[in-house]
Amino acid sequence: MPRLYIKGIGMMAGLIIGAGVFALPYAFAQAGVLWGTIHLAVSLFIVYLLHQWYGEVSFYTKGRHRFVGYVEIFQPAHDARLLLFFFAHLRHYGRYFSGQFHQFVQRAYR
Repeated sequence: MPRLYIKGIGMMAGLIIGAGVFALPYAFAQAGVLWGTIHLAVSLFIVYLLHQWYGEVSFYTKGRHRFVGYVEIFQPAHDARLLLFFFAHLRHYGRYFSGQFHQFVQRAYR
């Protein structure tokens, strides 16, 4: 296997394991066991459905494509502005919440 491919798999495994080791216990401690379990089950179900749908799209589409290629094939051109609007807002919320998290960490470790 190419070295870059192995490095990418290692990074993804580190992200997934790191999120599970650090984020889940904290979230369960803050929310409670019952509420944390409900949210975990709902999140797992949503992620499972998204992966199934993506797998079906890649299985039934001829040729090899990445996610952007599937969007170009299946997304009508007039909806491109809507997608840009959606992803711009996602980026905005990501920046906002990362700033909030940074402030939380700074206050927690003073």
